[in-house]
Amino acid sequence: MQNDTLNDEYLEKLAIRYSIMDEYEMMESMRILHQRLISIHNSNSYISNVSVHILPIQKTISSSNSVSPIDMNKFELLRVSEGAMGAQLVQYEGKLYLTTLLDGKSSLSKKYMVEVEINTVALQEALGQFNIYADSGTYLIDLTHDVVISGKGNVENIRLEDFAENYTDFESDTIHHSKINGQNIYVLSVKSDYLNMLLLRYIPEKLIFVPVQDFYIWLWIFTGVGLLVLVLYSIYTYNLIQRPMRRLVSSFRRVESGNFNVHIEVIKKNEFGYLYQGFNSMVQNVSALIDQVYKQKILNQKSMLKQLQSQISPHFLYNSLFLINTMAKLKDENLIPFTKLLGEYFQFITKNDSDFLPLHEEVEHARTYTGIQQVRFSSRLTVNFEDCPAMVKDLQVPRLIIQPIIENVFKYTVENTREKAIISISFRLDDRALRIIVEDNGMNLTAQKLEGMKKLFYDETGSETSGLVNIHRRIRLIYGDDNGLHFERSSLGGLKVTLQLNPKVMV
Repeated sequence: MQNDTLNDEYLEKLAIRYSIMDEYEMMESMRILHQRLISIHNSNSYISNVSVHILPIQKTISSSNSVSPIDMNKFELLRVSEGAMGAQLVQYEGKLYLTTLLDGKSSLSKKYMVEVEINTVALQEALGQFNIYADSGTYLIDLTHDVVISGKGNVENIRLEDFAENYTDFESDTIHHSKINGQNIYVLSVKSDYLNMLLLRYIPEKLIFVPVQDFYIWLWIFTGVGLLVLVLYSIYTYNLIQRPMRRLVSSFRRVESGNFNVHIEVIKKNEFGYLYQGFNSMVQNVSALIDQVYKQKILNQKSMLKQLQSQISPHFLYNSLFLINTMAKLKDENLIPFTKLLGEYFQFITKNDSDFLPLHEEVEHARTYTGIQQVRFSSRLTVNFEDCPAMVKDLQVPRLIIQPIIENVFKYTVENTREKAIISISFRLDDRALRIIVEDNGMNLTAQKLEGMKKLFYDETGSETSGLVNIHRRIRLIYGDDNGLHFERSSLGGLKVTLQLNPKVMV
C-alpha cells in the first residue's frame, strides 16, 4: 500500500501541477489524498499514522493531523535513498517508521515521501502473544538499522545481548542453545530476507522438557504396570501349567523309583485334570499287573521247587529196597539199624509242611543218608562229616540241598570203584557267604568231565532238570545268581562241590 501510494494520482498532481492548480483544485486533491491515507491507516492495526511529505508545496498530509507544514528536520532523518529494496524501518524519537522516498528527476520537480508510523504497542502485544510459557520472550530485529522491538511480557532480567551477541549470524529456522544466570534456554530464529528482519524467540529448557518429563512419568507408570502384569501372568502361568507339570513329573519319578502308591488329586477339570486321571488309572493298572505277575512268579517258583524236590527221591528209593532185600536174604545183623535209618530218611523227605527248614535239620538228614550208605559200603568207605556251625544252625534253607550232593558222590565215585573211598563234608562261613563243601577222592574225574560239568551247570538254556542241576537252579532262584553250586578238583584227588548260600537273604 505504501508503494501504491507513491503513484497516487492526486499526490502526483500536488507534487507536479501545484503551480497551475487553483486553490479549489488543490484543496480537493488534498482532501481526497487525506481520505486515502485514512483508509490505509484504518486497514491495519499495526499502523499508528500514515503521512506523505510533499517537498514542492512544503506540506505534510497525514491520516491523523490532516494538512500541516512539512518538518524538514524529520524529513531528512526519515528519508531513505531511492531504490532501496524492501520496507525500510527507521527509528525516530522512540518511534518506528516505514518510509519510502520518491526523488523527482531533473526535468521534473516532484519529490515526496510516504511515511508509515508503526504502532509499537500493538506490535509488542503481537510479539507478546508468542510468550505463552513462563520465562519466555520474543524480539523482532531490523538488521538494516539495528532496531530491536521486544515483545510485551518479556523477562526483564533476560536481555537480547545476554543470549544473542552475534544475532546477525543467525539463519532462518534454526535453534541455538544459551545459558543465562545458570538457566539453560533455547533460542529459535526466523529471518525475512525481504524485510531484512530477524524474529527471535527464547524458551527455557525446563519448559521444553516438561512434556518429556510427563512422558517419562507415564513411561515409568506403564513400565510398572507392565511388570506387574508380567508378574501376575507369570504366577498365573506357573499355577496353570508349570506347577501341575512339575507335580506330574514328580509323580512319574516316584513311580519310576518303584513306588506305586502314588495318587494325584484331581482338583480342576482341565487338561491336567484329564492327565491326572489317566496317570492314576495307569498307576493302578501297572500296580495290579505287577502284583499279578509277581504272584504268578511266586506260584511258578513254588511249583518248580515242588517238582524239583519230587525228582530227587526215586533213585535212592530203588537202591534202598534192593539193599533191604539182599540183607534179609543174608540175615545181616545190620538190617534193623539200616531200616531204622531208612525210615528216618523217608520220613524226612515225605514231609510237605514247608519248603524251608533250619540248616541243622538239613544237615542231620544228610548225615542220616550218609549213615545208610556207610552200612552198604562199610568195608571201603570213610566219611568225615563236620558238625553244623552253631551260628547258622537255625538258618532257614530249602529242603534237600545237601543230601543229593553226597548221593552224587556215591553214584559216580563209590559205586564205580573197588578202591577205598573217602568223603569229606565241611562248612566255611564269612561275611559274604556260607559254603558247604563236599569232596571225594575219586580217580575217574578227568579234566574234560570237569569242564563238561561246569558248562552244564552254567548253561541257562539247558534242558537238564535232575540231580545237582535241580539244586543249583533252586539255590539261584532263592538266593540270587551269585550263589549255587561251584565245581573244581579236590585236594583229595576227586571232585570238590561247593554249595554257596547268602545267609543275609531272607527266605
